[in-house]
Amino acid sequence: MTSFWRLFLSVIIALSFICLTPSAHSSPILITQITAGDLLELGVDKMRGGNYQQAIENFNQAIELKKDFAVAYSDRALADLQLEDYHQAMSDDKPLRVYADCTQARNFAPDNFEAYLNRGVALYRQGDIQLPLLIIIERRRSPS
Repeated sequence: MTSFWRLFLSVIIALSFICLTPSAHSSPILITQITAGDLLELGVDKMRGGNYQQAIENFNQAIELKKDFAVAYSDRALADLQLEDYHQAMSDDKPLRVYADCTQARNFAPDNFEAYLNRGVALYRQGDIQLPLLIIIERRRSPS
């Protein structure tokens, strides 16, 4: 008789689990789209934590989603500067990515002072002392 009650209780417990467990199809799954702004925020958080390479990857993804995202270009340049990666892609006919990013940021948002600052810092760190001054003069002359 003991085995009968064990079997009976086992069946009751199994049925209660089956009935009380929600079906996988009963609750809807919310799918949220990650925006360029979300990726920018992730990148900024990574930069604050000192993970500049991961921040650059987040900025790259933000730029892929929104090609005219001036802040992402400017922040990617800043992350490259923090890595001291301003010599990247250096050749006679290719501009530096930092310089190119700052130029893009300036083109998309002419009032983005960080783009001018970062571009000047990149050139200064390359050893070009006069060109950063020209950039400051250029910024003062450009319409606001």
